[in-house]
Amino acid sequence: NGEIVRGESVIPRTSVPIKRVFMKPSHAPGYPEAISAILRAEVIVLGPGSLFTSVMPPLLVEDLARAVRNNRHAIKVYICNVATQPGETDGFNVMEHVRALHDHIGAGLFDYVIYNANLTGAANIQPEWDVTAVTFDPAAAARFRHLEFVPADVVRDDNPLRHDPAKLATAVMRLYENRAGKGGTPGRIRQRASESDVTTDDLAKRVTPAVGR
Repeated sequence: NGEIVRGESVIPRTSVPIKRVFMKPSHAPGYPEAISAILRAEVIVLGPGSLFTSVMPPLLVEDLARAVRNNRHAIKVYICNVATQPGETDGFNVMEHVRALHDHIGAGLFDYVIYNANLTGAANIQPEWDVTAVTFDPAAAARFRHLEFVPADVVRDDNPLRHDPAKLATAVMRLYENRAGKGGTPGRIRQRASESDVTTDDLAKRVTPAVGR
């Protein structure tokens, strides 16, 4: 409806769906040490957390998003939430979370999406909570041809609205070991790396000086 809402804690309390998230100033510089760490990372994990007010805002900093893209060797994975969040992702499934990130940040930021495949606790979600379990639609996922969707049991046994930290850590490390750590560099990462002949040090030199403006 064109209304602009400001503030992380205020956004989820709006009564209409979120169309777009933006920040001011729109070209805020990235922190050099953060950029350097991203460029050298072996695994980059986005999420879990509030989609529009926690996961997305750091990626609106162009220097940080560029650093994630320029790291052509890391395993890059988005952790989708296990449940919707009132005022932010009402009714969202896995693909709608991904689509929102693509609409704001652009495609190509991550190669894998870990989503919860254990929905046995969904029956315990009470109507008054105004949330639903985030589900996976294989037909819709097929449209994201450059992404690999990874099912895993990552939800707490006693709370269907939260990730289980141990389960999630296991899922991330299993992905890393299967795609890079033990099995060599994954094909999609080899392809990314072959598209550029610059080294990580070169990237750090190119990106870091620009953030001090």
